[in-house]
Amino acid sequence: MMLSILLQSVRIGHPLLGYIVPAAVFALSFYVAIHLFFHFTRQEKEAKKQDQG
Repeated sequence: MMLSILLQSVRIGHPLLGYIVPAAVFALSFYVAIHLFFHFTRQEKEAKKQDQG
């Protein structure tokens, strides 16, 4: 009986936080990844232009 009480899951915070926080983390990581991609591809294109010209 005591073990079943200890194993019960207890929610911490509002259940919507289980959707909002992961979505925010995903959106932030997607934003950073896209901007890093454009940053490094732009540098690569500029380096190729300097080598040719």
